[in-house]
Amino acid sequence: MQAEEIRKYQDRIDHTPGDLAAYEALERIFTRAEDWTSLVGLYRRKAENVAEVGERRLLWQKIARVAEEMLDDPDVAIDSGRSILTVEALDRGTLKVVEGLCRRHRRWGDLLHFLALVATSDDRAESL
Repeated sequence: MQAEEIRKYQDRIDHTPGDLAAYEALERIFTRAEDWTSLVGLYRRKAENVAEVGERRLLWQKIARVAEEMLDDPDVAIDSGRSILTVEALDRGTLKVVEGLCRRHRRWGDLLHFLALVATSDDRAESL
């Protein structure tokens, strides 16, 4: 029964990528089933189909949170932070979260990359 429901909602999204009700239904199903990998996939798919930058940022933040807390996958969490910063480079909240992820998981190369982004964005802001 659940597999049929999932397939039904996924088909709706395939035909109408902006079907928010289908995304919400799948989010409930995956959360209830604790299917975190599918939930991350759903959030990614939705992020690819939303036009509004703030909503896309929130989806990437959700991916990072689920990846770190539920999947214990810092790579996916840090990559999500990177994706947010490609959408909104000056998002200080994201930079702070990503910095914390990098420090907790001892990802020093990634931390240097993100700190360089901050320095670059600060230089750009000062020149305006």
